[in-house]
Amino acid sequence: TAFVLAFSIIMLNTDLHNPSIKEERRMTKQGFRRQNADFNLEDEYLDAIYDRIKVNPFSLKEDDDERAKLQSNQTDLISLNSM
Repeated sequence: TAFVLAFSIIMLNTDLHNPSIKEERRMTKQGFRRQNADFNLEDEYLDAIYDRIKVNPFSLKEDDDERAKLQSNQTDLISLNSM
């Protein structure tokens, strides 16, 4: 149960925060509940997991560094364009 729930949480994180996934195709709380219905977990527990993942995405340091680098490059380009 723990392994499958952990995998489900990772997939939820990807689904909610991957910019390639359109907003209307993202997983809902009800979808997350259905996906984990076999585990007999309380809806409130699953909802709390969903809410935390939605607000606080998993992030790797390498991804954060790359995002910061891209953002810095964009800021530099904007500065150059305004000269």
